Amino acid sequence: MKIKERELANLSQIRKENEEIIKKNNDLVNRNRYLSSELNKLANINKEIKKLEVKEEKYRECHSWILPKPKELVEQCKHDLKYVQDELSKLRQKLPY
Repeated sequence: MKIKERELANLSQIRKENEEIIKKNNDLVNRNRYLSSELNKLANINKEIKKLEVKEEKYRECHSWILPKPKELVEQCKHDLKYVQDELSKLRQKLPY
């Protein structure tokens, strides 16, 4: 009888340990999903930053063209540059680093 009781106690303990392991595993899976989601958000922000940096460079170069430019074009370039820089600033503030 004692052996059966010990076996049942061992089985009960093993079940409890398995339930704890399953719970920890589920918690880790949920944490992994959350972190993956956050990583995707950061990757998307980074892509947007790279696109805007290309535009920013383009608008910076607008001022250095050798050909004479109409004043409206220069003003538009300045406006576009300012807009892109503002957007870059907003996106960079979303990054944790």
